[in-house]
Amino acid sequence: MTTLNIGILAHVDAGKTSLTERLLFDAGSIDRLGSVDAGDTQTDTGAIERQRGITVRTAVAPFLVGDRQVNVIDTPGHPDFIAEVERALAVLDGAVLVLSAVEGVQPQTRVLMRTLRALRLPTLVFVNKIDRTGAREGQLLADIRRKLSPRVVALSEVRDAGSRRARAEPRALESAAVAAELAEVLAEHDEGLLARLVDGGEPPSPDEVRAALVAQTAAGLAHPLYFGSALTGQGVAALVEGIVELLPTAPEPRAGEAVRGTVFAVERGAGGAKVCYVRMRAGSLRRGQRVSLHRAGPGGGAVERPGRVTALEVVRAAPTRPGAAGRGRGDGAYAMDGGDIARVWGLAEARVGDQLGHPAATGAGTPPVTAFRFPPPTLEAVAVPREPGQGPRLHAALTALADQDPLIGARTVPGQGTAVLLYGEVQKEVIAATLSRDFGVEAKFEPSRVRYLERPVGRAEAYEGMGDREETLFWASVGLRVEPEEPGSGVSYRLGVELGSLPLAFHRAVES
Repeated sequence: MTTLNIGILAHVDAGKTSLTERLLFDAGSIDRLGSVDAGDTQTDTGAIERQRGITVRTAVAPFLVGDRQVNVIDTPGHPDFIAEVERALAVLDGAVLVLSAVEGVQPQTRVLMRTLRALRLPTLVFVNKIDRTGAREGQLLADIRRKLSPRVVALSEVRDAGSRRARAEPRALESAAVAAELAEVLAEHDEGLLARLVDGGEPPSPDEVRAALVAQTAAGLAHPLYFGSALTGQGVAALVEGIVELLPTAPEPRAGEAVRGTVFAVERGAGGAKVCYVRMRAGSLRRGQRVSLHRAGPGGGAVERPGRVTALEVVRAAPTRPGAAGRGRGDGAYAMDGGDIARVWGLAEARVGDQLGHPAATGAGTPPVTAFRFPPPTLEAVAVPREPGQGPRLHAALTALADQDPLIGARTVPGQGTAVLLYGEVQKEVIAATLSRDFGVEAKFEPSRVRYLERPVGRAEAYEGMGDREETLFWASVGLRVEPEEPGSGVSYRLGVELGSLPLAFHRAVES
């Protein structure tokens, strides 16, 4: 059985958790669709996630398609938890970028796609919510190509968008018109196709276009796009077909290879035991096996930590509906191979990002350390205990959380408390709730302070228009000018238009 590890990435509220539920349900891995609003989805299992209706931690959910196991890694969409996305990227074979057909391309979508393209990670695009009022197709497709990638190729189209009757229909490559349209996009990275188109000879056959699409998708050069709705299931079957046919699976393991893997998530199990999520690259892992963990040290050298696997549970799809084939979870003594993901106990000193196995196994003198792809946290807040005398306990709890999220960088501030790095205020609230629930420590956070890592040195401005003056009733534009002020003066915001030129709520939204 081959394994494919894919990430579901999106801006907040695009519907990626709902899409994960639909994929699992259609494959027979779950017997009912969970709801984010009801708090009963498969991947949002934490109390905080269920309460807030947002994904906070990366979760893994498997399903089967024929003889292939697909491990879906559901990541947070809220920008405060971008570090979770960072860690997931290190273990993916491919990705599905989800957009809303109503909201369209959001700033977070652009950040994610820019990173996926830089990594050349094979990526499919799924435009969700075609059944929602305000859903768009043609104009949205143009926006996606302009703002995300010009090499997005639509493999489906929408009928009755924005209504309950909305449906997604596949575009057949057997159609000469469709094949010609795709060939024009793919020819940019295929000299053979380009020559055929320029010479004006016999047009490429559908089979040739399909082969070029498969090759360029695997290379991260082309991005097939599907329309659909996770709520109704429209277009999801075509997406699954694309996942299986266009995204490459993990390399087949070779006998005798040394153990090599990546710790991409850490959580606390029953009794506070550390549980590591490990994506294997090569070799096998068994209960009782001694392993070594490697990470980059403060001076840039490699730091080694020993460990012993006391138990492991390989993620396996276990179908619940009659007639769906599959295998259950590993029994704790299962041997892992390249591509497998498992929960591993016993690695007490493991941290997110650690490389499992000896550095020599990678073919280099130092372990592969994933480069940071997103901007680091820009806020810092000091946490103090609400009850006197619990300072050491609070510091220990924050240090433990730093194992799960190294970017919070817990450090002691003499005479004040323990400072943590943050992406935003929602993350601060989640950390406070986690400290209370998991560690029994009530913490109070001081107001966040901006970590001044850089400042503008010159003036710049940007302008964005929304809507089409000719095709829609509504058209709007937003302009923003940024310029430096005196060092230490902080950040100020001023209107460049008269107050009252827009409704007050619009002014507030622009400022926010």
